[in-house]
Amino acid sequence: MENIFIYPGTFCPPTYGHLHILKKACEIFPLVRVVCSDNDRKKDRWFPAYECARLWKAYRLPENARVNTLDELKKENIDPDRLTMIRGIRGQEDINHETEVMELNTRDFGISRYFFIYADPAYARVSSSAVRQAAKNFELEKLSAFASPLIISCLLEKILHIENLFLVVGPPASGKSTLMKILGEIDGGNLHIDTDKFSEKLKPLLREYFPGQDLVELALKQSEILKKTIGPAWLELLKDSLRHIRNKANVLVEIPYGLEKDKNMFRFLGGKIIFVGCGNKKINLERNKKRATPELEPFIEKIPGRKETVRIAKKKGLYVYTLDTNCSLAELRQMAHKLNAKFAFTDLDIYGGTKNG
Repeated sequence: MENIFIYPGTFCPPTYGHLHILKKACEIFPLVRVVCSDNDRKKDRWFPAYECARLWKAYRLPENARVNTLDELKKENIDPDRLTMIRGIRGQEDINHETEVMELNTRDFGISRYFFIYADPAYARVSSSAVRQAAKNFELEKLSAFASPLIISCLLEKILHIENLFLVVGPPASGKSTLMKILGEIDGGNLHIDTDKFSEKLKPLLREYFPGQDLVELALKQSEILKKTIGPAWLELLKDSLRHIRNKANVLVEIPYGLEKDKNMFRFLGGKIIFVGCGNKKINLERNKKRATPELEPFIEKIPGRKETVRIAKKKGLYVYTLDTNCSLAELRQMAHKLNAKFAFTDLDIYGGTKNG
């Protein structure tokens, strides 16, 4: 009889630690089946088993890995003698717990074979409970150490009681604000957070640390110094804005530079991205000239365009919805209606990939 190697757990949600163990297991066994289950003994459950199985899609899994729920596995009526249960071990506390796990699974399911994999020290404190606690405490700066950007999206949407949380990016004069205004007119539940307005609230801090300096020049040439100086205060303003969002909203956080490599704002807001661009840099420059904001021209070169945004999304495991605003206002409204219609679907096909408006 062919042996079946299963890696079971609640995985609520799946973390980088779980992925680490799965990758190690897939190097050893020909096929590993992740089995997501509901555990009534665990009180702090955020997602049911079928949802946790779907959340695994937020990761790039080994080719010889499959994800099922326990209910799906039970329907196959597999002889327990064929099963080998894979378990991850982070330290002594896990070893003590695993004795109970073996006794329970042997008694209730007749499983007699177990294979234990030690996690690397880097994953010693990575767990589902830790990432849930960080989300509960609204510690946005900690989330990216535990789970993928799209898992972060789901956690924040859960804790904020909102439908969708999007990071809106794109160069200056690309039509982001116009799009946000149209979306708000279409549905009052589409809420725009314009982080450019944070600068007004941070002006006293900026004047204190950079008296008489050109802040645009500072942002272009000394972005690390600027980030270290105002970053914590900026993040608190973002947290405060999110805390005051009403339930069931679609939240669109506009951070034009959010995918710059030294920013990576998806670490704090999750991996659902809307890119707004207007075809090419020449059109962008012409629009910026009409807006009479020459100081923003260097950022058209600095902020990733559509092609680079798609590349980043593929590399980092983000979902990106792109819109080309090199069109009439009527056509832009049509694209906004199409995007708004996608908000109505809870899945949004978010787990990897690029969609064009």
